[in-house]
Amino acid sequence: SEVLHRPTLSRVQIQAKGKHETPKRIEDAKSLQFMAKDAFWQVEEYRRHLERAAIVYANEFGHKPPETGVCLPDVALYAAGHRKCRQVTAR
Repeated sequence: SEVLHRPTLSRVQIQAKGKHETPKRIEDAKSLQFMAKDAFWQVEEYRRHLERAAIVYANEFGHKPPETGVCLPDVALYAAGHRKCRQVTAR
């Protein structure tokens, strides 16, 4: 037996029904200033998420040289006696 699922209502349909932010009492209603500030903070939070994602993407997939351990192979060669130059050190 197949069960038919009703699709979830879209935001517009929910608003058209009047069940969005409709308080039981007028005292419980949010002010327009509060709602505008809430929308502003949501936009700011979205921007912060985008910035964080851009930083993570740049760090993971960016083409930059490795930051640590670059000269360690030369130090290992010197320590093994294959190089005579003493100036190859890990700094």
